[in-house]
Amino acid sequence: MSRYNIRRPVYSALLIGIALLFSYIEFLIPFDFGIPGVKIGFANIAIVSVLYLFDFRIAFAVQAGRILLSSLLFGNLVSFSYSISGGLLSLIGMMLLIKVKWLKMIGVSSVGGLLHNIGQLAVAIIVTKTIKLGFYLPVLAIAGIITGLLVGIVSGLIVNYFPKSLLIKAGFGRKINKRGEEMEKVYEFLKSAGVYYLATVDNNQPRVRPFGTVNIFEGKLYIQTGKSKPVSKQISENPLVEICAFKDGEWIRVSGELVEDDRVEAKKSMLDAYPDLRAMYNENDSNTQVLYFKNAVATVCSFTKAPEIIRF
Repeated sequence: MSRYNIRRPVYSALLIGIALLFSYIEFLIPFDFGIPGVKIGFANIAIVSVLYLFDFRIAFAVQAGRILLSSLLFGNLVSFSYSISGGLLSLIGMMLLIKVKWLKMIGVSSVGGLLHNIGQLAVAIIVTKTIKLGFYLPVLAIAGIITGLLVGIVSGLIVNYFPKSLLIKAGFGRKINKRGEEMEKVYEFLKSAGVYYLATVDNNQPRVRPFGTVNIFEGKLYIQTGKSKPVSKQISENPLVEICAFKDGEWIRVSGELVEDDRVEAKKSMLDAYPDLRAMYNENDSNTQVLYFKNAVATVCSFTKAPEIIRF
């Protein structure tokens, strides 16, 4: 058995254990909102995080394993039917929504919380044969959206600050998140090179200057500059750019479109990665600018092997 095949079930079991731990915490410390069926859903923090760090198949295995074990340990067959219906409906809905590029994690998680409560309510109507329970839907819908919002906030912090390189070094992320791994290669190359050169266009005149900042935030590759600099104006007028770096006999060219992200969270992530920049920049000022690559194509070249094309 290969090293990867050994690690996959081990890490899957570890993730199930983490999700089960969240369920156990909620079981030990019940939060009474005065509304039957309403819970915070601590375990969903683990599920949403796994869905974004890995993929649907891994999240499905963790969700199913967590529900089965928690029902055996803390519940019964009835609780299993409620949990499995709400959990899987929520997971499938989030899996579909995660493909919508403009929808953020908080929005996906909120819809997941809504679908979770809808699934459980549907089972309650079937089990009790009481259609009038449907009038309870507005209350559960609002509760699901609110708890999903809280879950999304916490999950976002976990995903943003989780070291993605650990997934690849463990041999786990390499197979399940190919696109993320490829972008990680570009990031590691630029990071280890230390300096790369950014090319822009200024009224048909090429402009090139050295840069050093690069960061991964919410699954995107970011660079940083100041809005007061000419390069910022050039990118605003023509966001199609190319960067180039060289190290250890290899060079990389990354071309694509730069998109500004004006959120404080994105700026803070960059400045946390480069704390020395805080002498000149602040995530709350009007000058700090971070931009991420869209529709990027990276080419890694050397004199000894064929070029490697990476798209992200």
